[in-house]
Amino acid sequence: MNLDLVILIISSIAIALLGLMIIVRNPSEQNNRRFAFLAAAMISWIVFNYLSDYSKTMDLLFTQLVFAAGTLSISGLLLFIFDFPNKSLLPRKFVLLPQLCLTAIFLPLFFTGYFITSVGAESINLGPLYTVFELYVVYSLVLYAVIARHQAARATGHAQKRQVGIVFWSIAIYAALAVLTNVILPLMVGSWVSSRLGPIFSLVFVAAIAYSIVKYRLFDIKLLIFRSVGYVLSIAMIGAVSFVALSWLSGVFDSSGASRGLQIDVYVIVTLFLVVLYQPSKKLFERFVARIFYKDAYDTRTLFDEFNQALASTIILEDLLDRSGRTIEKFLKTQKIASVIRSSEGKLMFIDSDPAINRSLIGHLEAHFERTKDSILVADMLEEDQNLKRLLRKAEISVVAPIASSKAGSNAGYLILGYKKSGDGYNRQDIAALRTLVNGLSIAVQNALQFEEIQQFNLKLEQRVEEATRHLRQTNAKLRMLDETKDDFISMASHQLRTPLTSVKGYVSMVLDGDAGKITPLQRKLLNQSFVSSQRMVYLISDLLNLSRLRTGKFVIEPTPCNLADIIKGEIEQLKETAKGRSLELAYQKPEHFPTYMLDETKLRQVIMNFVDNAIYYTPAGGRVTVNLVEKPETIEFTVVDNGIGVPRHEQHHLFSKFYRANNAKRARPDGTGLGLFMAKKVVIAQGGAIIFKSQEGKGSTFGFSFAKSKLVHVQK
Repeated sequence: MNLDLVILIISSIAIALLGLMIIVRNPSEQNNRRFAFLAAAMISWIVFNYLSDYSKTMDLLFTQLVFAAGTLSISGLLLFIFDFPNKSLLPRKFVLLPQLCLTAIFLPLFFTGYFITSVGAESINLGPLYTVFELYVVYSLVLYAVIARHQAARATGHAQKRQVGIVFWSIAIYAALAVLTNVILPLMVGSWVSSRLGPIFSLVFVAAIAYSIVKYRLFDIKLLIFRSVGYVLSIAMIGAVSFVALSWLSGVFDSSGASRGLQIDVYVIVTLFLVVLYQPSKKLFERFVARIFYKDAYDTRTLFDEFNQALASTIILEDLLDRSGRTIEKFLKTQKIASVIRSSEGKLMFIDSDPAINRSLIGHLEAHFERTKDSILVADMLEEDQNLKRLLRKAEISVVAPIASSKAGSNAGYLILGYKKSGDGYNRQDIAALRTLVNGLSIAVQNALQFEEIQQFNLKLEQRVEEATRHLRQTNAKLRMLDETKDDFISMASHQLRTPLTSVKGYVSMVLDGDAGKITPLQRKLLNQSFVSSQRMVYLISDLLNLSRLRTGKFVIEPTPCNLADIIKGEIEQLKETAKGRSLELAYQKPEHFPTYMLDETKLRQVIMNFVDNAIYYTPAGGRVTVNLVEKPETIEFTVVDNGIGVPRHEQHHLFSKFYRANNAKRARPDGTGLGLFMAKKVVIAQGGAIIFKSQEGKGSTFGFSFAKSKLVHVQK
């Protein structure tokens, strides 16, 4: 066996195994089929190259087949790289279609005299179209360069770029050497001896692809091997069963002399049975081989189902990461798994971590992902940042997956996986599953962080509300103390003012009655005004005292027998001079007979005085104030009707509040206190009565009170 044949066999077997593993991996994937086609074309080119050199009788045919296989290899190569590693965005009808059409045209022409006229011992006589073929090869190289540049630009992440670099440079070197040894050198020296180096270059090319597979997990070799072994064992079993069955049936048919039709029917039934048996046997052997060679195998769908259940089971961040981490650890069989999460406040949280995973390492990881934009970092595939690779090995970290954040340009954290318990590396299935898992985890982590942020906000809000409430309570306590001090002061001042004021009022009354001698009309007028003012001051002091008593709970009603008709008449008499001085008509028609009831006379005098006094002061000159006391079958009613300024509609509901005065009342009488109506309502309601009030701005008002007879105690004279 010569050296050329050994090289041919080794190269052919290597390429065939690679093509077989790829097509077994996923027969339905288009790129896998294209790679298998390329592998078959390369094997054909190598074999026909060898046969064209060593054949004595069919050298012309084999040489023509060399050109045909080479052209198919070029087309297969361009088809493979067109969608590797990402689906191409180049227009197929302008890139691939012309090249495939040229290939289809050249293939039948290779077997005519237009390319190769004859083959000698050391030379080949070329036909007139050979120059066209050379242009075709140049065109294919240019097309390869365009596709390679496009795919290199579309590669994402360091690992994928390294894959593209290794595969495309190995193809470029291989193509250059193939053109040199099969086109350029034969034309220059007139000999095809250099074409015998083709298998060696093919072996180098296969070795480069194998390196890319092993180093960068372009394909999962271990998974392919165990599946291939499963296929082989299942086929072998089916073959053995079919051989034994058919041999036994042939013996039975020969000895029994069965008819040909019966034999065919039995063979068809056996064949159908073997076809049905193939799929279960394949699965059986795959499980068997997996237990021996692929103990880390798992069902991706089951992993996704359990992982989604873990994500849906809780919204608490620590529980979420713990449950999802345990699920990943269960299926991927990792030695350790940890999470590093950046909180909404920017702080790093290390969950289920160890001292080797520290802030320094996270800083290197953040710089790496910001620079490369990788979706997953595999420590074994890291080439550029040797310092980071050293740190990852020291921490026994194999894979790091960034957890996406809702904020652009940053990661919410990292999912960190240690080495596998089996000692194997993470394969393509693991990396693809992790990408999917991390996408779901990113959404769940963002929801958990938002939930945590809301909880923190609620907690802070509660603390602030509690602090504000405590501050308000302290302030309110101080205000109550001040209010009590104010009430004490008002009570004390009122008592102190009441005594001298009573004396002033009494002496003025004595002078008016002539006890001090005869007085002039002018003196009487002035003294009357002083007396009314003193009386008004007495009522004001009484209001302040009653207000203080309300605050302290000492406000009590002291009923005595009283006749409202006489009380009203007495108050009207005191206010006639005031009404006359303001050019007002003050009218009161006293009822001839009015019953006596048990009422608080002192407090009701204040109410009556307040209503009449207000009517006088808030009615312009020339107006009229009418005081009415009416006994009805069920009630008694007292009203004061005027045609004064009235109360604005939008302020009427505030009128009986403490210290409140309407705006027009403030302008008419700036010295009012806003206590009269407030205390009047308190006094009337405390005795079981009701306030009467109606008003229209600019047209006058009606103030008064009513008592239900059923609630009053009637006093018989």
